[in-house]
Amino acid sequence: MKKISGYFLIALAVFWSCGKNKQVPTDPVVASVLDKNLYHSELLEEIPVTLSGNDSVKFADEYINKWIKQNLLVAEAEKNLSSDHLKIDREIEKYRQELIIFNYKNKRFAEIINREISEDEIRNFYNANIDKYILNEPIVQVSYIIFPAELTIPDKIRRMLEGNHNNNIEEIEDYIFRFAKKYDNFDNNWIYLNKLLQQTDFYLEDTGKYLKRNKIIEFNKNNEHHLIIINNYFLAGDTAPIEFVAPQIKGSIINHEKLDFLREIKDSLYYDALKYDKFRVYN
Repeated sequence: MKKISGYFLIALAVFWSCGKNKQVPTDPVVASVLDKNLYHSELLEEIPVTLSGNDSVKFADEYINKWIKQNLLVAEAEKNLSSDHLKIDREIEKYRQELIIFNYKNKRFAEIINREISEDEIRNFYNANIDKYILNEPIVQVSYIIFPAELTIPDKIRRMLEGNHNNNIEEIEDYIFRFAKKYDNFDNNWIYLNKLLQQTDFYLEDTGKYLKRNKIIEFNKNNEHHLIIINNYFLAGDTAPIEFVAPQIKGSIINHEKLDFLREIKDSLYYDALKYDKFRVYN
């Protein structure tokens, strides 16, 4: 196999150093195999922009040799394969169509997933499907405080904690930050009470009944005094608050839009094309 002409390589290097976007009057053939040609512009498109000088010349040399071998192999295969094996164009076209549709679906799915879902959309979906958001177990908003076991909590502070008086919040926080080993209000989010208790290895026989009668869950563990202050709660059987199920609703809205899109490309496009005479079937 012949190597690339040195004169061509020099011309290629000069051309490449001037940049790919420079206009050229012709597009010469740099290699050919039977009836197939490799053009100068096609070769330039394959050369990485990071290469220059001798590196770009070496890359071009290797690419042309690889291109020649590839096309010789294709020609030999076509010559020896039976007609049943040469239905490749049809298979390639089918694959091309499937690949285009696949990329189109992915593009639309990405647009659906990444779009901003408004609060009005969430609320409308919540109200339309409210029966789906019944709680199977209690959820709570809590403040979780761990004090040293030897600490005696003043009655005044305990009453404040039990009463959750907002006007005393600064005094409570000052006491907590001075003496508590840990404090967490979970960003005031709703959480499952049973999951929280499982993490502490503390067990309540009937969490629903307990929540109705008590404001604090209190126990000692590992020489620490644990206080879980119940700021708000919903019981099993209650309708979940919208802010608790908002992430689930967003997922449902996205899934509905995905299904609508799939139905659209399956049926709507067909009937739209039929209505406006965009295709015909001949007997």
